[in-house]
Formats: sequence, structure tokens, C-alpha cells
Amino acid sequence: MRKILTADKETWISRIFGALIILGPTNLFLKWVVPQAYVRGMLVDYLIPKLYLSDLPVFLLIGIACTDVVRALLSRRNQGKDKRAAQYFAGVVLTVLLFAALHIVTHGDLLTTRPIPFLFGVFQMIKGVLLLVSAVFLVRYVRIKTVLRSVVVMVMAEGALCVAQSALQRAVFGYWFFGEPDLRVAYNVAKTTVQGAVRILPYGTTPHPNVIAAWMGAAGIGLMYAITSMRQKTSLKTVILLTAALLLAITVLVAAESLTAQISVLITTAALFTFAAFRSHKKKRLGTALILSIVCGILFFAAPSLLQLDAFQTETSVVRRSELITIAQKLIRQNWVNGVGLSQFTAVSETVGTVSDSVRFLQPVHHAGLLWVAETGIAGTAAALLLVFLIFNIVQLLYSPHFHNLTLVLIFLFPLLSLDHYLLTLQTGNILCTIILSMMLRKKD
Repeated sequence: MRKILTADKETWISRIFGALIILGPTNLFLKWVVPQAYVRGMLVDYLIPKLYLSDLPVFLLIGIACTDVVRALLSRRNQGKDKRAAQYFAGVVLTVLLFAALHIVTHGDLLTTRPIPFLFGVFQMIKGVLLLVSAVFLVRYVRIKTVLRSVVVMVMAEGALCVAQSALQRAVFGYWFFGEPDLRVAYNVAKTTVQGAVRILPYGTTPHPNVIAAWMGAAGIGLMYAITSMRQKTSLKTVILLTAALLLAITVLVAAESLTAQISVLITTAALFTFAAFRSHKKKRLGTALILSIVCGILFFAAPSLLQLDAFQTETSVVRRSELITIAQKLIRQNWVNGVGLSQFTAVSETVGTVSDSVRFLQPVHHAGLLWVAETGIAGTAAALLLVFLIFNIVQLLYSPHFHNLTLVLIFLFPLLSLDHYLLTLQTGNILCTIILSMMLRKKD
């Protein structure tokens, strides 16, 4: 009976993870446009409260994890690693709720000026942390076959839509189709120039080509790993299907022209094959992983300074990033203890500087670390470090330590975190980050 219940649990959790992967790139939501979402007459997307279609698997996953944790904590029989992991899980919940409460108290002025966007930003932060810790807690029950099928479905659906968008140069279905954006040529639609002609870039159902490129890049690496790890008994049909999905993912990655995603994929692929070459030399693999982790860490912290060098001020996108970095640094100096408030960067950025452009450019700084510190200050940094410590303890208790796997995650994520903001600010980015981190964990050997 116990085996039946366990199998049923694995089935449902695997299906929810699969739904999270399929719905993760979608941008279908119900929005509540409030007056506080306007900044000097301009509606800012990051200040609009939204309820996403992808919230369905998110809340299901959080609910199941919290139920499991409560049962483990109340059980008198369970005194092993599961209970200790549940205690750390409870520590994560208490930490994030306490930080949220203190953050609201220390930003009381926002409760009168921009209460709804601010409180929604706090809610999104809580949801993002709970999603991550829930995925880490439950991924041991997930069946890899279900995940792989879901990745193939996602790549085929999003890839086909991207190819059609590129060919037709317009939206194929419209917003009703899982949030496909309006792709009429306008200033706020990403474009490229091919032989003198302006062409829009593919979006899929995501809010930007950079986002769909990151999803396809992550899926491509996963598919590549699956193909190279196949056993000889694997059917030809499976090999063809996975290979077709991989080729489609690469096609979209190239077509989206996202330099950050392409860099992530290239260096992660190189690291993956390097670790494979050192498979029988554990010390060499560990040493390589350590060196690469240190290099990624240094580059993450050095990225803001490097982008502000004169040598890089030739591209418009780099100039924008550089100017946003300057704005973030000014905000940090002015509000270094508690920050300007969650989701408030775009609301206050013009008080200290503007981005030079033909139109008003109101976006978060394209560096996740600077954005977090600017919005939450040292208090938020301390809370983030404590959360990392607690989640890492859950990982140590439930999973086998494979440092090179963690390094691969770090290598893939650091260009995206150093040169963009969507992993922190967008729902689809939160989900992608969660899936990448949790899928690299392995059950205890």
C-alpha cells in the first residue's frame, strides 16, 4: 500500500513539474492596471500586478511541499534527514516572511504612494523563494522521463511558434494563445536588420526574445546531455525526437539573436564536455569546477565596471546598461540599508538619472545583483545569504554532492544574471531559474 501511495505521489509531482516546464515560457496573465503603475504619465509593465496562467503549477508545487513539511515536522516516527530538511524548509519560510514584514515596515511611505505595486512586489518575492525551496524539496520524486517529455513538448510548441513568427513577421494567433505578444513593428518590439530590411525577432509566448532564447538554451543543454547519456537500448524513435527538438532549440537560439543566452549556452556546453573528459579523474574535475566557479563569481561582480569602460560604449544596448548601472549605484548610495523597495527601481530611477534614448526608457538595471541591492539594501543581501545557507542545507541532506553540477548551473546563469534582469523580475525568469537549479540535483547515492 505504501509503495502505491509513493508511486502516486511521484506521478503527480512529476506531472506538476512537467506543467511548470510547459507553461513556464508563457506570458498569459490577468492584470490589474492601477494608477500607481504610471510613472510621470508612462505605464510601466513592472509595476502592474498580474496573475499568471503558470501560477497554477507554481501554487500546486508550493502547496504539496508545505503539506509534506508540516507532516514531517508533526511526525514522531520521522526523525531522519527528511525531518531535518523539513526544519530547514520551515526556516526558509520564516526567514522570507520575516524579511517581507520588516521590508514593509521600513518602507511605510510606499504604502501611501504606491501601495499595490509595492505589496505585489513583496508577494512575488515570497512566491519566488517558496517556489525555489519547494522545487528543491520535491525534485527527488520527479521522474526524468516525464521531465524530458515536457521539455520536448515545450521546445516543439515554442519553437514552431517562433519559426512561424519569423516567417510571417507578425503574431500567429494573438494574446489568447498563451500570451503571444503583439509583434507589430513598433519602437518597443525587438528588431534586427537583414540586408537593409528591418525584421522583428521571434518571441514565442514570452515577453522578449532574450527570454525565449534563455529557455531554448537551457532546454538545448538538457537535451544534449540526454542524447549523449543514452543507453544502447534506446529506441531510434526517441533519438530522432530528441535530436529534432535539439535542432529546433538551437535554431530559435540563433534566430532570437540574444548574445547573453548564446554566451551562456556556449560556455556551459564547453564546461559540460570538459567535465565529461575528466569523468575518470575526480580531482581534475573538482579542480576545474572550482576554478570556473571562482572565475564566474569574479566576472559577476566585475560586470558593472567592465560594461562602463569606454571600449564597450559603441553599442546602444551596452550604453543603456551602463547608464542603468550608474542609476543603480546612485540609488544604492542613497538607500544602502533598506533599498528603495521591492519592484520600485523603475518608479524612482528618474529621480537620480535617465537613460539616453529616442524614447523614455524605464527598465530595471540589467544586473540581478545590483537590482536586488538597490531595491532591498544590505538588509536584503543579508536575508538572501541566509536563504542560500538554509536551502543549501536542504540540498546536502537530500541529495548527493556533485560540485561540477552546481558549477554548470553557475556557468549558465551568470551571464544572464550579469547582463539582464528577467530571472529576477519576470515570472517566466523565476520559473526558468528554479527548473535549472532543481533539475541539476541528484538523489543520495
